[in-house]
Amino acid sequence: MYWFLSQCMRLAIKVYFKKIDIKGLENLPKDKPILLTPNHPSGFMDPILIGVVINRPVHFISRGESFIKPFQRWFFSKLHMLPVYRPDKTKHLVHKNKDVFKSCYKILEKKGAIIIFPEGLSHMEPRLIKTKTGAARIALGAEKQNNFNLDVHIVPIGLNYSNAHKFRSSVCVNIGQSIPAKKYQNFYKQQAQEAARALTGEIRQSIIGNSVHIYDAQRFSTYQMLITSNIYDTPDYTTHLSAINHLDDIELNVLNKALYELHYLKDQLKIQEDYQRTVRWSWQQIGQIPLALLGVLFNCIPYKFTGIFTDTVIKRPDFRGSFLLVFGFFIFAAYYLILGGLLESIKPWFGFAFIVSCILSGFVWLKLIHQYRAWKSYRSYQKSLVHQTDLHKRYCRIKVDIKKMLDQKRTREAA
Repeated sequence: MYWFLSQCMRLAIKVYFKKIDIKGLENLPKDKPILLTPNHPSGFMDPILIGVVINRPVHFISRGESFIKPFQRWFFSKLHMLPVYRPDKTKHLVHKNKDVFKSCYKILEKKGAIIIFPEGLSHMEPRLIKTKTGAARIALGAEKQNNFNLDVHIVPIGLNYSNAHKFRSSVCVNIGQSIPAKKYQNFYKQQAQEAARALTGEIRQSIIGNSVHIYDAQRFSTYQMLITSNIYDTPDYTTHLSAINHLDDIELNVLNKALYELHYLKDQLKIQEDYQRTVRWSWQQIGQIPLALLGVLFNCIPYKFTGIFTDTVIKRPDFRGSFLLVFGFFIFAAYYLILGGLLESIKPWFGFAFIVSCILSGFVWLKLIHQYRAWKSYRSYQKSLVHQTDLHKRYCRIKVDIKKMLDQKRTREAA
């Protein structure tokens, strides 16, 4: 079951995201037990994405309240999920965490990989909240049980979504330098709890260095405006936007005023994400338009139903992208199989041809709709150069000033 669902989610991830940027794959130790410790901005999309990125079987530490019922325990165990029981949710089951830790030790002894989120819960704030010592205690406990000869490595990961809850958005996965648990051997033998806290601190700092971390909650709105301003053409905002943390109150006010004006001008000029690159239509793309229209016709029902169903079911906004991803995949699969089966019963091979046509035309539609939006944005941008010259010059000047301000602040802080 794990292998089948992992292949399904691999396909779902590649369809859901327009661009997946992976940095630091060389930091993943090979043929060694690893604990993967990412930030947690988007529900169960985060472990699915990491499982796809590292391309090896993984186990997941998950909240224990999801394992209360027998069927849930059976199903989630088949997905390589391990429960951790929290005192505030399942106090009567906290004693079982010792057995969970032992299971983790066995997995690491077999050179397995485990994902554990140090924050303990998913949230949408652009920062790392308080981190817990679970990852450090598992790594050090496994090493202690094997006389520190296991060579467990902890791999901090930063997940940086442009918008995890939007179909065809982008994501950057930053894989940090691995931390060998053996590094804390002597410290652990002397003061086990303090060693676990120190290792947790190192894990935290590495995650912060590879993800967006805005210290002050009052600066969250500034961050949100920046990531939609098109100043930096990348989903990896960790380097560029770290400067927000170092602005004083006067500088922050100047930046906010500039961003408000920038967004006002952006709306006036109708500037979109892809406006900067030249977009031209080839005869081949024009010839694909009828196939793309078929893609809309074939796929509009499951596409709309996925969005409606997700918005009806979800109770937490940080899980919207996760449900869109999983529900979308299985709703589309069920739609194809049901209609394909009905058509197959009417005429042999007709159902199979229908399913293939749905999938191929759907991909053509995704490609051409992106091309059309980019072309439309570029056309609007070109018109603004001719008809709204003063507004356009103002927009470009403000954009350059904001980028210069952030880059100078980042450079000074680095020095």
